[in-house]
Amino acid sequence: MGRIIGIAGQENTGKSFGRRYIPDGNNVMIIAPSPKTAHLFTGPKGVESMTTQEIDAAIKSGKRKPIKYFDIKSPEGKYNNLEEAMKLVNDPAKKSLLYTLHMIKLHKPKDYFIKEGIEKAREYLSGNFILCEDIENLSFYISFIAEFMPWIHTIILPDFTHFISEKITSAEFIAKKTGGEQYSKYLDLAADSLRGFIKSADKLRHNLIMVTEFHAHRLPESEEIRLFLPGGKMFEEKFLPASYYDDLFFTNVRYGENEDELPQYEFITRKTKVYPQARSSSGFDELYIPNNLQEVLTQVRKYNGIEITIQ
Repeated sequence: MGRIIGIAGQENTGKSFGRRYIPDGNNVMIIAPSPKTAHLFTGPKGVESMTTQEIDAAIKSGKRKPIKYFDIKSPEGKYNNLEEAMKLVNDPAKKSLLYTLHMIKLHKPKDYFIKEGIEKAREYLSGNFILCEDIENLSFYISFIAEFMPWIHTIILPDFTHFISEKITSAEFIAKKTGGEQYSKYLDLAADSLRGFIKSADKLRHNLIMVTEFHAHRLPESEEIRLFLPGGKMFEEKFLPASYYDDLFFTNVRYGENEDELPQYEFITRKTKVYPQARSSSGFDELYIPNNLQEVLTQVRKYNGIEITIQ
């Protein structure tokens, strides 16, 4: 059974910035709805023992290298990259990464890429950023990674709110909005779909963690900061995404008295009046911790006895 972690925050409050402190970005996969900055890096040697300040300096100097987009190479030499793989597909409508991976999953054993060892498999399945615009395809990518890429220990889903927006505004669901109680039924369908996706983590391998990032907004009537869900209060009451997370961190920014002072970016680890949905089951003693995603992952793994066995 995999684990899920939620990260929620308003715009520019550090939801994604904390990824930069994950030392081994080559063992992490980002699946995003748009090509935003990944904030995920690899190297240099010894990065695991660096402080956050040293990591920042290594990124600035270029010693830490940004991850690249996902690519694929045939172990039999039939194609050397995704572009060449798609040229082998006759139907123009099927020329995609999604179709290529579907065919592999359908016809190849789970050890197809790792028969020659993990390092060789990394040459066949390289890169750590997959562009996925449709949530209907998200579950497939996750299951492929879980089965064929055992070195991936963390999957990050940035801007999950965007996936929700696309879901509840799709032509398929809009077509179900007309007449009588159809709007409520339409939201039921969307909520069931998204709920099923989140619970699908239960079927992942036990050492895989899935991090989902949500937008948050401040409620004017109460000043509370909560998850923002397109579709309004009715959809939120049907979906209840916060209820599925044992670990749901909210971002917070503290500013100094002087304008030239750098702000402090933090995660909130438990419920407060302003952040009533924040929570953690993983033994965090402090209410405020640095927005260092690696610290969160380390603590969740330690608390739940999750070991990373393949590097």
